[in-house]
Amino acid sequence: GKGEEKGEAQRQHLYKVCNLKPAAADYTNLRKRHLAGCAAVGIATQKLPLTLRWRMAIHLSRASALENAATCLHPIYGFAFLPGSGLKGLARAYASLLWDRCGGAGGEDIEGVPAARFTEHFLAIFGWAPNDERRGKDVTTAAAIAALRDPAFGGHVESAAAQRGSVVFHDAWANAYPQLEVDVATCHFPKYYSEPGKNPPGDWQEPNPVTFLTIAPGTQFTFCLSGADQALVDQALQWLFGGLYWLGAGAKTAAGYGAFVLDECLIKQEQLRQEAAQNETAQRAEAQRLEAVKRAEHEQAAQGLTVIAQGLKADEILVVAVPSDPSQSGSRTGYTLVYGSSGWTRGPLFSYKKD
Repeated sequence: GKGEEKGEAQRQHLYKVCNLKPAAADYTNLRKRHLAGCAAVGIATQKLPLTLRWRMAIHLSRASALENAATCLHPIYGFAFLPGSGLKGLARAYASLLWDRCGGAGGEDIEGVPAARFTEHFLAIFGWAPNDERRGKDVTTAAAIAALRDPAFGGHVESAAAQRGSVVFHDAWANAYPQLEVDVATCHFPKYYSEPGKNPPGDWQEPNPVTFLTIAPGTQFTFCLSGADQALVDQALQWLFGGLYWLGAGAKTAAGYGAFVLDECLIKQEQLRQEAAQNETAQRAEAQRLEAVKRAEHEQAAQGLTVIAQGLKADEILVVAVPSDPSQSGSRTGYTLVYGSSGWTRGPLFSYKKD
């Protein structure tokens, strides 16, 4: 029927989308710019590399021409990514789960953090806004917010009525262009679910397979958080990792979709990259320092030579041989400086050998 033809046409279209070959170099340059922008936002920035354990289905219900088969695609470049707003909500959900399981404000320490300090971090990281439905049901309670007026809590509070979060959750991009895969969810009793009072869940009903897009397992993402307080950024990153590892991102998480694992190799690569960047910065600074020292020595020597040259007679000249690099041995070249009636001038090159 028309429904089957429509489903087959959509399935074929999704496979065409998954088989598209992107320009890897373009994505690499875009990702570098994205990470540079993340690092420039706050004083403290943390990165967490994780690997997708199984497929991830995200934004299936977003309005699109594919109905419920869509995924979260970048509005400009078209590749799959994880919005920072969703990551912030996931980290908050995991932190709230810890709060509930440990008994709230009157309970035990939460992952080694006293309940009062946990409340301070929670409200400072995520902020709050007036919400009568949730008031008193989670960490965002009137008593907790009022307690944060005390300067002893670190001065993170700007207003008792509402407060913005102090940590920025950036969009998460894959380390390489993310590969999409087609998945299928089959409803075996469509009439039962559409009219449960009239139709029992019988095996005689025709199954209705529905295809949708997912991000392929094994895709590696880097999650970036920024803020002005290093302790808050570290705590937010810990909660985000807990949410990604234990709860999962996106839809169908109860079936294992959207779960991430910690990739030790990626962490080691990131550490080596950071060390290489630090070494490069240190080497550049040392080279600049040595250049400044050499320049100062040359200026000092030039001042001394100028004093000597100024004592010459009118028909006398001063010739100075300047080696290219006095610190190296072997055959080298240099140049001469000549001081005469018109001042210093550059003279001819010469060769020399240093043992």
